[in-house]
Amino acid sequence: QMKLAASEVNLLGNKSSYIGGAIENAGTMEISGNSFYASGNSVISDEGGVLWNGGSATINSSNVTFENNTAAIYGGAVCNSGPSSDLTIGASGVTNTSFSKNKAVNGGAITNYKGANLDIVGNSQTFEANEATANGGAIHNIDSTMSIASETGTSFTGNSAGTAGGAVYNLNSTVNIGSDSSDIYFGANSAGNYGGAIYNEGSVLNVGGASSTTTFEANSAGEFGGAIASVNNDLNLIGNQVFIGNSAGNGGAISSSTSTVNMYGTQTFTGNVAAGRGGAIYMQGTDAENRSVINLTSNIGGQNSVFSGNFDSTGANAIYMDGNATLNLTTENGANIIFDDPIAGSANSNIINQSGNVYYNGNNAGFAGDFNLLSGGNAYFTAHA
Repeated sequence: QMKLAASEVNLLGNKSSYIGGAIENAGTMEISGNSFYASGNSVISDEGGVLWNGGSATINSSNVTFENNTAAIYGGAVCNSGPSSDLTIGASGVTNTSFSKNKAVNGGAITNYKGANLDIVGNSQTFEANEATANGGAIHNIDSTMSIASETGTSFTGNSAGTAGGAVYNLNSTVNIGSDSSDIYFGANSAGNYGGAIYNEGSVLNVGGASSTTTFEANSAGEFGGAIASVNNDLNLIGNQVFIGNSAGNGGAISSSTSTVNMYGTQTFTGNVAAGRGGAIYMQGTDAENRSVINLTSNIGGQNSVFSGNFDSTGANAIYMDGNATLNLTTENGANIIFDDPIAGSANSNIINQSGNVYYNGNNAGFAGDFNLLSGGNAYFTAHA
């Protein structure tokens, strides 16, 4: 057992050939104090540029900073590995945590995998300019659980991944990002192929909170999902959601493939661009049993959900439904959903107005699927020549 309490803990320029450039923990560890600062640490051949944890570890200093650390494969700053691994970074209401300019093949800042649990808590968290040559520019999470929660805000800016998940890569896991009232910002993150900000596959990912705002701005991906690429999973976006100026090959903001995406609160999609299809959202299922489903619920009173100024290769476009896709639309508490941009889709797609008011102002001649208006649902169409 290791317990270290000091006003300042500085880990500078340490190096390991295998795991844990500065610290390798397989037991119990607690570090506390005013400042924890780790910079220039590295692992030559494997994982955890600063810290490798296979046991129980807590870092609850008031200010925690990981910058310019590197690992050869996993976790440029931190690798949390194994079913007995439980790592907490931060203390509620106290800690400001920063990960910047860390690098690895997977998980530029953090890798959490092999059944591990990771909690990052405190006053605020910042992930900036971390880089993965493969997956997870800031965070790489596989077969594990993770929670990130703050009192004043969490931001992911300028992180990049060569393949998927410019900020966050999540596979076969459960992850919670956000709290009821603190805001989240994903800005200018990029991925070579999938999910400029987030790539989520085979997992449950919850982002946001009932009274929070989550903003995805100027994120980009080479192929699918400028902000989010969602594959074979459940994705829950909660609160006020803003997607502005994101871009990708398909799905300027969101790409959903055989996934269920639930959006609760208020949604704003503007200025998103796809070089192919789906200016704001691209949906694709494989067959009747494996559909892409988006449940969009606008339920914050006095606020409307709006799709406006989004474009794909055909011109203005809000959503493209590329077969075996279902869009469920619900409004509550006097809110409305407004599509200023058209919706397009193939014959085996369907739009269902579950309840409330939905305004279709764009020319939807490119939608060849079914439209269903259920009892309690109101649809308003603008005429086009």
